[in-house]
Amino acid sequence: MRIEDVLAAVGTGVWLWDNAIRNDDMPHRRSPGEMASSGRGLVLTETLADAWGVEPRGDGKAIWFELYER
Repeated sequence: MRIEDVLAAVGTGVWLWDNAIRNDDMPHRRSPGEMASSGRGLVLTETLADAWGVEPRGDGKAIWFELYER
């Protein structure tokens, strides 16, 4: 796993690369129950980030988000 942050004039971006996750297991937004112990990662990312996405990369994938300066 590799994490990289990118600073720009309008904010910051964060990329997470993980070759251990198979491409057919692309992350997707879930609707976890109140007592669920997982499934909130992309819900939080979607709520807090100004932009985000998931891209297949080689044997794994890259998950990224951007936070804009306000």
